[in-house]
Amino acid sequence: DAPFKSPELNPKIDFIPVGFNQNFKVFFTESKNDEGKESKRKFSYVANLKWIKDEFNEHLFYFTKDQFSNLHESKMEYMAIETFRSILPIEVYVNSKGEILRTALTKETLKKFPEIKENLLDLFPDQYAKIYIEEFEYAVLNPEIFNKKMKEDWFLKMYFSSFRNPFKNGKSFFEINLNQSEINVQQFVEKTENEDEISIHQFAVKNEENSFRLNGNLIISKENGMIQKMNLSHSYKEYSVL
Repeated sequence: DAPFKSPELNPKIDFIPVGFNQNFKVFFTESKNDEGKESKRKFSYVANLKWIKDEFNEHLFYFTKDQFSNLHESKMEYMAIETFRSILPIEVYVNSKGEILRTALTKETLKKFPEIKENLLDLFPDQYAKIYIEEFEYAVLNPEIFNKKMKEDWFLKMYFSSFRNPFKNGKSFFEINLNQSEINVQQFVEKTENEDEISIHQFAVKNEENSFRLNGNLIISKENGMIQKMNLSHSYKEYSVL
């Protein structure tokens, strides 16, 4: 197994986010196949990650989303986007390996939330919108609920995963929670002509208990260990629906 012990196939991926401030164009395609009947939905947005500080061996980022492609497709989507926008930026805390620890509202957002709620009620005055906004208030002002919901955000979950785990014999492993199941992911380094980048391919390790599939390709900066580009596909079955 000598070829698998080369430094190129077993890189040490550092996490050096100081000064990082990057926009990412995020595209999603969601499809459902129910015994041959297929439906598909596409949307996009621009995500921004901005490093703020390093304190007590934790890195704080501000996370925002903007430029939603589905802004006016339905009143519900419009309301969901506007309520989310009202609490930005969101604090994201990660450890020294770049793994997400927790999320939270900023002190400024918490302080002015009564004003935020009043503005949302003015923007969406009907009774059903009021119910939605009150449920939104309960979720965002409850730190545990808010943290749990935000850690399920696809972009945050995948960007701050444990992919920097050590490589051995050309392989590295980590776990990630998808659809309430822990998925074991294996990854290896692919060849790239750019000496400043590390190209990694990921896939789910299958077992008899799950029907999950995951394939991913990451382009990572050698300089700071931050993901520059990420392509992922994930599929699972619920009864006869793929």
